[in-house]
Amino acid sequence: MKHNRYRFCAWLICLLMLISFPFSAFAAGSNTNGSLAISLIADEEYISDVTFNIYRVADENYQLVGKYSAYPVILKGLSSDEMGAAAETLAGYTQRDDIPALQTSITNEFGYLRFDNLQKGIYLVVGDIYINGDTVCCPVPFIASLPSFDADGNALYDVVASPKFDMWLANQILERNVKKVWSDKGYESVRPAQITVQLLKDGNIADEVSLNESNNWSYSWNDLEPTSVWRVVEKTVPEGFTVTVKNQNRIITVTNTLTNTSIYDTPDTSNNTSSTLPQTGQLWWPVPVLLCAGAMMLFIGVYISRKNGSSKDA
Repeated sequence: MKHNRYRFCAWLICLLMLISFPFSAFAAGSNTNGSLAISLIADEEYISDVTFNIYRVADENYQLVGKYSAYPVILKGLSSDEMGAAAETLAGYTQRDDIPALQTSITNEFGYLRFDNLQKGIYLVVGDIYINGDTVCCPVPFIASLPSFDADGNALYDVVASPKFDMWLANQILERNVKKVWSDKGYESVRPAQITVQLLKDGNIADEVSLNESNNWSYSWNDLEPTSVWRVVEKTVPEGFTVTVKNQNRIITVTNTLTNTSIYDTPDTSNNTSSTLPQTGQLWWPVPVLLCAGAMMLFIGVYISRKNGSSKDA
């Protein structure tokens, strides 16, 4: 009996070690922090003194976190082009709502900076406008994930990025054209009659316009200052829709995609008869039970009646 107890205790200890080991290993790995470096080079020239801000917008599962969870923006499963549009969308909301940066850094004489001690997650990086000679350069916002993964699937916790640029002449008067696109096939009737977009100048609201069928869901701004950053955000996104803002060749496309159709689906009640349907909270399941019970009582009653009749005849 004593040996059995020892054997049971040893088996229990081994089992506990096997169960706890993976959790311990996972917990240790989850604390791994990484870094994101930026190398800013244009025409083989190092670009110094450019400010970049970094924001943690989602966890490693691409679920928006903090203040970003209030925005109807999807990050998971996007192509590189779609991720670029998501970065532009979140950059606009970040600047309009004055969300504080997680870290801020400036490129050094070699056009290099580095954000350290970053936990796992998805990060938005936004750079400030700068002037290089007679050219205005605006870094395109981008999204980076930590860790990222190489072609063999190995996790990389130290990432280096080289941002793209929008560029125009410093004496050039700018124009921005916005167009609304709907992605709601089969649910066109649920679109609002109009939506409002906001033009941002360096993150501040400079104008608001309504887009609707009468203006072909589009609008243009002219005579914009060339030394400012101009972005567009949708003021209020319709319920059940997500939003992306794509800025390409001065044409800004605001797309609303219907992702939650359940709030617009209504059950078909054409064959319902209100006089025979149960009211809210009324249950149907006792009906067949009661019918069976009634039939059984009727059968028993008939059986007893016949038996009593046979007894009297005897």
